[in-house]
Amino acid sequence: MLNEVLENIWRMEIPLPGNPLKSINSYVIKGDDRHLIIDTGLDMVACEEAFVGGLAALSVDLHDADIFLTHLHADHVSLLSMLPPLGDSRVMIGGSDAAFLRAWTGWESVFEIAEAHGFPVHELRAQAATTPSSSSRRGSSRPWYPWRARRC
Repeated sequence: MLNEVLENIWRMEIPLPGNPLKSINSYVIKGDDRHLIIDTGLDMVACEEAFVGGLAALSVDLHDADIFLTHLHADHVSLLSMLPPLGDSRVMIGGSDAAFLRAWTGWESVFEIAEAHGFPVHELRAQAATTPSSSSRRGSSRPWYPWRARRC
């Protein structure tokens, strides 16, 4: 669903299938030559279809847009892993999230920290394996974290 919030500022509702949040808002600020996209969605086909469809309806080409990620939650960033190469487009995120991404070594470090603080790691692993986004990637070799392939 698209609606114009203010002149040249559009809200795209991106569905989150299987998620109690139901959807996120992605925004597009249309400029004369370049556009700014704010947040993307999960790395799921339904999110990709809504995102790409919304951009097409607005006549926005990803190569003419930069992306700003408001925060490092999968429902806001992981759709980047499904998008085509962005060429010279910039992907921007706040400093503390960017530092986390630069230091990222994978989920094992998260599990180690959880275990060190008394969290039952088997429960965390089981939960991580059942999230809608991770279940859509089963059998896929592509990572959910796009920052290894994209500039921050």
